[in-house]
Amino acid sequence: MKTKLALIIAATLASGSVLANNTADLDLFMTSDSDVTVFQESPNEGNKADIKSYFVDDSTLSISQVGGENKARILAVGVDSGNFSIDQTGNSNKARIMTDNSPWDHYSYDNDNVSIVQNGDSNKSQVLLQGGTDDSNVELSVEGTLNETSVVLNRGDGSSVTGNVDGTGNMADVYVENSFGNSVDFTQTGDYNTIDVDVTGWSHGNDITIDQQNAHAAANVSVYWGSSENTINITQTYGDVANVNVGASTNNTVTVIQY
Repeated sequence: MKTKLALIIAATLASGSVLANNTADLDLFMTSDSDVTVFQESPNEGNKADIKSYFVDDSTLSISQVGGENKARILAVGVDSGNFSIDQTGNSNKARIMTDNSPWDHYSYDNDNVSIVQNGDSNKSQVLLQGGTDDSNVELSVEGTLNETSVVLNRGDGSSVTGNVDGTGNMADVYVENSFGNSVDFTQTGDYNTIDVDVTGWSHGNDITIDQQNAHAAANVSVYWGSSENTINITQTYGDVANVNVGASTNNTVTVIQY
């Protein structure tokens, strides 16, 4: 049976009005095949949306926010084949999607599709695939200036992460720990962008590609603590810097192309 939940919060402001602080909290437990949509719109600031899903398979959870200083979070624990997305337009927004395993279950939860889209300045986005989330697809699209994007793969195998960041002074962080056979492809377009990549904790066979376009970008890559057979490719253009550190790890391939 398909369980459909829809929550719509919309606000239209007249000149000089003050409106914000809408909150939407949804908890799902063992309700598979669910569709949950949260939409919040307020030209002023301060809406919050929080979706928590426990042991819910084949579900679609989405949050869309328009305005500034909004917060959106999706937590999925013990979920297979989920579709999770956050879309934010405005400045100083925060988005976080996290998948995890239950503390007493060693089963691998797989095949999730995760997406975050942000348009604006000074936004923060974070994706965490933890506790054995395998074979998932992550897409990040960020446009604006001074945005921060973070991806964490912890004990997850065979996932694909694609990040596209367009603007100036943006920062991306990729952390891969005890994970195998993942593919990470990050493109930053604009000046003065930075990306930090850490591959650690016996992570093997991961393929990481960094493409920084325009000028004065920095890529900092570290591979350590028994991580082997990883492939890291960095491509940069004008006035860029690449820092690579490899320690206590073997059979890794690092290629830096600067032109």
